[in-house]
Amino acid sequence: MKLNNKVIIALFGALVPASFPSFAADAFTEVTETILASDPSVRAERARLAGEIEQLRSANSLEGPEIGFGYKWGSEINKWDLSVSQSFDWPGVYGARRKAARYRRYALDESLKAYRRSKESDIREQLIAYVASRRRLALMEEYSSNIDSVYKLSQTAYEHEQMTILDLWKVRVERELARARCIEAGNAMKTAADRIATMNGGEAVDLERVTSYPGSAVGEYDPSSSPSLASARWNQLAAEAESSAAGRSRYPGFSVGYVHEVEGTSHFNGFTVGITLPMWKGRSDNLAAKLMAEAAEEAAEARRRELRSDYEALRQQSAALTAQADALEEAIGDEAKYRELLGKALHGGTITLHEYFGELNSLLDARLTVEEFRASAALAAEQTRRCQ
Repeated sequence: MKLNNKVIIALFGALVPASFPSFAADAFTEVTETILASDPSVRAERARLAGEIEQLRSANSLEGPEIGFGYKWGSEINKWDLSVSQSFDWPGVYGARRKAARYRRYALDESLKAYRRSKESDIREQLIAYVASRRRLALMEEYSSNIDSVYKLSQTAYEHEQMTILDLWKVRVERELARARCIEAGNAMKTAADRIATMNGGEAVDLERVTSYPGSAVGEYDPSSSPSLASARWNQLAAEAESSAAGRSRYPGFSVGYVHEVEGTSHFNGFTVGITLPMWKGRSDNLAAKLMAEAAEEAAEARRRELRSDYEALRQQSAALTAQADALEEAIGDEAKYRELLGKALHGGTITLHEYFGELNSLLDARLTVEEFRASAALAAEQTRRCQ
């Protein structure tokens, strides 16, 4: 049985495309900062790195002074003495160690920046998942609402003997399928929101303004903006300074002390000077430090290559997904015009009601695929932050 023109016009009037509100550019940043402000892991990492910095400072301190006491028995008189001495490494060792400690501190500062950036990316990636589920739900709710309208019109058409019971049954099944897909999309959105709340210590986060993806455009790789690379560079310089300190530690050390000696009723005051000859140790330490410096240099170069490669792969992936989304969106074209043509085909008997809904579902699937491409492009673009 053919549907009359009024029914067809009403069906198409009900099926209008969903629209999404515009996205405020700072919504992602606001939510991210809110979560990071209460994230104990960031504070713990900061405290851990501060502890390492204090250890570096302590490692370059002078050894404690040495206090000595001696007593000698004689046939006529006894003697005793008290001494205090301080030992020193070769002067250049302390400068090299200070430089190494300073470089290590810079490296730890950059490591904290990299750690925070990694946590930011974790949050933002979850926000992208939330936006994807939210936009999918909006599409499904729009489609379900339209099918509800079609069902009401179909009931009226059936009552006026303008539609068969089989056609009405088909519309009713489509309505329930649309509602089921809405429930599925709603659950996915809730799960995404719950994960974000978990990252916020179990407290719900206001996600009202998080409605669209951040920009997926990715610029050329800039190694100067990468805290992980900066940390690797500082660690390399620190290893070189430690190698220099190890080499200079093979030079003689010194000790200077004060001595007070008592012999009978006589008192003597004086000083002592000593030289430490590192004949039995230091060579292995020096070799190890040189090898560590070489390893740090190779590690820094490997890290640069790895991050650049990952960045370029993600950048190309984001661009390709965006291009696919644009192409598919262009192919979809004017949805209202397409639905109008479907209605004419249904009215003219060219297609059945079953085929009609099949075409509408294909259109919905295409729009959902566009959203999937957009979400994947945004995720790939976001993951480039980990390479910076």
